[in-house]
Amino acid sequence: MTRPMQTVGRVVAVLAFTLVMALLVAETPLASTPAVEKAKSRIDWHKAQIEIVRTENRYLSELLMYHKSPQFTTAAAKRYLGLVEPGETRVIIHGSNHADLLPVENVGSSTAAVESDHPKVLDFGFVREWLNYLTGSKEEDV
Repeated sequence: MTRPMQTVGRVVAVLAFTLVMALLVAETPLASTPAVEKAKSRIDWHKAQIEIVRTENRYLSELLMYHKSPQFTTAAAKRYLGLVEPGETRVIIHGSNHADLLPVENVGSSTAAVESDHPKVLDFGFVREWLNYLTGSKEEDV
């Protein structure tokens, strides 16, 4: 054979081999194998986790910016250190919280109704203390 014929034969053989390999790869159902499905589900899970972390990161960044702000510093000083700005009055209320005196309702049809003394309106929270402070009286029952 002549030299150009050998070259053409080799080129045809390489093209045929490439075509056969392409057909084999194209016919292989790679998308339906269990390993590929498992990998895709893990990828989706990781993408969801990344989005959750990004959302949390944005929230924490905003919280950090607020904690660095002068408004937060002033609010924390008022709450924890007793800061009073000009024109403000600090009020400290001493006493117990009467919320634990609320009656507990009996649930169930087999129990009999229980008579109880209901607390007065002024016994809830610090209502009585506030009323005494604002009116200037020192009475216990208003």
